[in-house]
Amino acid sequence: MATFIGIHKFDAGIGDETIRGKWSKYKDSCAKLSLKPVNLYLNGDQGAAFCITEASNGEEVRKAHEDAGLTVDEVIEVRVSE
Repeated sequence: MATFIGIHKFDAGIGDETIRGKWSKYKDSCAKLSLKPVNLYLNGDQGAAFCITEASNGEEVRKAHEDAGLTVDEVIEVRVSE
């Protein structure tokens, strides 16, 4: 499995709780598709969220977002710097 970051841009002021609700739906979608949602970094005041997901490819990550009804602006494969 590779690691991907999903970049989300929302309206400023959307709030952390609203973003967390979207993350919850996304995690359910990931479970159906056998992906591993790792973590979410967010700033609801600025309308930004970054989700980390383990998957075979970026298309699977996009599909999980789509199934959750969640727009993702960009999906990038990333590696840990050692």
